[in-house]
Amino acid sequence: FSDVYIHGTVRDAAGKKMSKSLGNAIDPLEVIDGFGADALRFSMISITAAGQDVFLSKDKFEIGRNFANKIWNASRFVLTNVAQENFSTRPAASLEEYLKSNIVRARGEALSRELSMADRWILSRLNRTIEVVTKSLDNYKFNESESMLYDFIWHDFCDWYLEMVKSDITALSPQPSAVTSRAILIQVLENSLKLLHPFMPFVTEAIWQNIEERESIMAAAWPKINKHYVDKKIEFDMGIAKDIIVNIRNIRADMNIPHSKKIKVNLVPLKSKITPALLDSMGYIKNLAQLEELNIEKAGFKKPKSSLSAITENFNIFIPLEGVIDVEAEKARLAKKQDLLKQQLVFTERKLKDKSFMGRAPENVIMTEQEKAAKIKEQINRLEETIKEL
Repeated sequence: FSDVYIHGTVRDAAGKKMSKSLGNAIDPLEVIDGFGADALRFSMISITAAGQDVFLSKDKFEIGRNFANKIWNASRFVLTNVAQENFSTRPAASLEEYLKSNIVRARGEALSRELSMADRWILSRLNRTIEVVTKSLDNYKFNESESMLYDFIWHDFCDWYLEMVKSDITALSPQPSAVTSRAILIQVLENSLKLLHPFMPFVTEAIWQNIEERESIMAAAWPKINKHYVDKKIEFDMGIAKDIIVNIRNIRADMNIPHSKKIKVNLVPLKSKITPALLDSMGYIKNLAQLEELNIEKAGFKKPKSSLSAITENFNIFIPLEGVIDVEAEKARLAKKQDLLKQQLVFTERKLKDKSFMGRAPENVIMTEQEKAAKIKEQINRLEETIKEL
C-alpha cells in the first residue's frame, strides 16, 4: 500500500471500547433507520479527528441529521425563489462567463456594473472553501475538510448570505441586483453540493437532480478555486458587520425585545479610518438586526441614559432602551435569572469537588461538567454587567 489511514479506537460514551462481547456496540442499520445513511456517514467523520479516539453515542448522529435537514431546507428556499430560466438550460460554465463579462471586477479595472457586497463576499468565501477543503482531502484530513465545509454551508451560506439576499430575491418587483444574486445562489449551491458529495452522497444527489435532471453529480467536475473572486477586504468588512449584528441580536435576546420591534443603535469607532469599512454594509446591519435607525457617532460620544452597550474589536455599540422596555421590570427579571444560575453553579461545582465522582467518571464527562461550570460563570458575570448598565 502506498498510503495507510489509521483512525482511533471507537469507544462508547463512558469511554469503554466498543465490542460485541461487551454489548455496547451500535448497529449501523439501526442508525440508518433512525437518522439516515448520510447522517451516519457525516457524523462519524465529524467526530473522528486524526490521532484521537472516537467517543460514540446515538445522539452524535443528530449532527449529520440536522445538517442534512439544513441544506435540504436551504435548497428548497433557493429553488422556490429562483426562476427556472436561471439554470434549466444553461451550460455548466455559463455563470462564470456571465460574471466575467458583466460584473465581476478585474483587479485594478473599473466595473461596468458592481456586484453587491453580499455577492462579492459569498463568492470569496466559496473559493476559499474550495481551496481549503480540497487541500485537506488531498492530505487525508477528512474531519478538517468536513468541518470547514460545514461552517461554510451552515453559517456563511445559510445563516448569512441567504438572509442578506432574501428580501431582494423574494420581492414582487425585484431590483436588477436580484437577478445576479439568483444566479450566484445556484452557483454557490451547486459547488457546495459537489464539495459535500463525498460526505453525504444521497442528499446531495437528490438536490442535484432537483435543480435540474441530468447526469449524476458523481460525474460532475470537482470545483476549482478561482482566485479572481477571493477578496480579503470584502471578507474583513463583512466580518465587522457580522460582529455588530451578532452583538445587537444578543442584546435583543437578553432583553426579550421582540424581533418585530425596531430599535435605534449608535456606533462609535474605536480605530481611526475604520468607518469606511462599514459604509457598504449599513443596509445589511439595519435589515438583519431589525433597526429603525443606525448612526455612526464621533469619538467622545456619551452613552445614552438607560442603554446597553457591547464592544467589538472595531466599534462600541450603544442601544438606548428607554421607551423600548420596562427597565425596572427587566432588572428584576435578570436578577431572578441570575439567582437560578447561581444555584446551578453550586450543584455543578459540588459534583466537581466530589472525589468519588472525579475518580469514577470518564475524562470526557468531567470535561463536560467543567465546561458547563465555566459557561454558567460567564452567564452570571454577563447578567451582573447588564444589570449594572441598566
